Amino acid sequence: MIRLFAMVTAFLCCVGILNAGPVLATAKKKTAGQDLMLIQMKVGSKYGYLNEQLQFVIPPQFDSAADKFFDGLSSVVQNGQTGYINKSGEYIINPQFAYGGDFSDGLAVVEQDGLRGYINIHGEFVLPPKFESANRFSGEVACVKQSGNWGCINKQGKLIVPFKFNSINDFSDGMARIEYGEKFGYINNLGQVVIEPQFETVYNFYEGLARVEIDGKCGFINKQGKIVIKPDFEDAAFFVDGVARAKLNGKWGYISKKGNFDIKPAFEKARNFSKGLAAVRQNSKWGFINKQGQFMIKPLYDTAFDFIGGIGRVEQNGKWGYINKQGRYVLEHDNKCGSDVLVASGKTIWPTNMQNVCGAQQSDQSDYLAFKNRQWSPNFKVKITYSTAPGIAQRMLEKVKSAVSVRDPNGIWNPYWVPQIHAAAAYDNEGVIVGEWYTGYYDGWNDWGKALAGVLDNMPEIGNWSAKPLGDTQRPVSATPTGSYGSNQTAPKNANEPAQSSSVKNEVAQKSAGYQTVKTIPMDNKLGYPQHIAEIKCNNGRKGFIYYDPRESYYKYSAGGALNWGDLRLANGNNQDNVAMEACRN
Repeated sequence: MIRLFAMVTAFLCCVGILNAGPVLATAKKKTAGQDLMLIQMKVGSKYGYLNEQLQFVIPPQFDSAADKFFDGLSSVVQNGQTGYINKSGEYIINPQFAYGGDFSDGLAVVEQDGLRGYINIHGEFVLPPKFESANRFSGEVACVKQSGNWGCINKQGKLIVPFKFNSINDFSDGMARIEYGEKFGYINNLGQVVIEPQFETVYNFYEGLARVEIDGKCGFINKQGKIVIKPDFEDAAFFVDGVARAKLNGKWGYISKKGNFDIKPAFEKARNFSKGLAAVRQNSKWGFINKQGQFMIKPLYDTAFDFIGGIGRVEQNGKWGYINKQGRYVLEHDNKCGSDVLVASGKTIWPTNMQNVCGAQQSDQSDYLAFKNRQWSPNFKVKITYSTAPGIAQRMLEKVKSAVSVRDPNGIWNPYWVPQIHAAAAYDNEGVIVGEWYTGYYDGWNDWGKALAGVLDNMPEIGNWSAKPLGDTQRPVSATPTGSYGSNQTAPKNANEPAQSSSVKNEVAQKSAGYQTVKTIPMDNKLGYPQHIAEIKCNNGRKGFIYYDPRESYYKYSAGGALNWGDLRLANGNNQDNVAMEACRN
């Protein structure tokens, strides 16, 4: 099942508060004078972004992605490395860091070789990685950790707050929580201590107020450190849109900045207001209320989350989707034929290349059965197996074929010498590629396998893959690779192949090429000097002619049918066996 999680975490004011943050996150994109919203969505194990029309602007392809764009960039993770994309999904900074934080004031925290520093939007280090930990910049100040203690620096790297604090939070609302001697206080974004460490537990500032815990109760202080809402609550959250969730006598309600309940505590659970609505639970069901405490969307759902981008996620009877502020479904999740499907307004938006997943699966099943029943010629083959969604493997065929090129039998890196490749998507979600080449190509797997490994490793459409050479080959045993190879593994050399003299190698090549000389044709009267022409018959059924020019000491060949002098092609090499292999494969 697709799972959506927001990267929003609320500090706990007292034991038991869990801020179930939004499952969608958004970023505004300015285009042609408009503000367009990008909505983060996780599909399966990959992250992408939707626009407000619920179309994928950036298809799911990243292992992880930030919930928002900052300074026009979002951090994304691929294969354990963090990079940054713009709102078109293009890499502005390629994945290269062990960690990458959000941009703030033009700089972002990144980790390299176990230490953290700051880069600009071009990926250049402005402050080199030398800190044990680091927070994002707020204005001209960021707080960093060195030798076990925290202090603050400016954008030139100059220390403006000495390394003496046990911990310092990120700045929020212009303030950062500091810890010193088991007490908590705050500094401002000029690096000045404005509230001395004196509280047992405090949390970030939001809308000018911060939650504090005193004697097991929750209240709020202002930026001068004065208690403005008495610690009378069993639990509380931070302020959003002028109100904060607060718990009293086991029930949740919403208080104003004066500490009065604007919405009386009557709910089993509650979430923050967003877009004028808040999700609350009553009688074990979730619905949405307005700021007057009236239900605008009845409590019908097993789970509900905050509204983001005008839609909110709900779950009901084991299925989930997104509703608008009128309570109508605008995006629904389904599971068809073992695949996750997203439907918006009756149209499938994911997978984007399949209108009918089950139909595509049935087509793939037919392809797969045809693949299994194929009568293969007696040439060497390798089977590539990998995990993928139905319908993907068959559509990958051309991509694989266009990306793989190998050395021909004479050692030339030849983009045209591409083995026959067949792909199909099995109805059990197993993709298969089988590569095949003529028997004369005795080092086929080493070259082709290495090239294919690089292609498969860089295809986000597929999961883990493995390669296994199949039997049914006339190649010498010494030249036949054995065992199975997987992604992140290099196909082995033919280590068992013994060292051979050139004459022995030629004999092996002739035998493995599968051809025989039918007859030798003397052609003394064709060009005014003796020619030597051999007619050959290939094991694959082809017929060819080899022509040797004694003046230039080189070979030409004509492949197939009768000897046609106009079709003679220059061979790669001056060895008859090599030329015979070339004639057979052409």
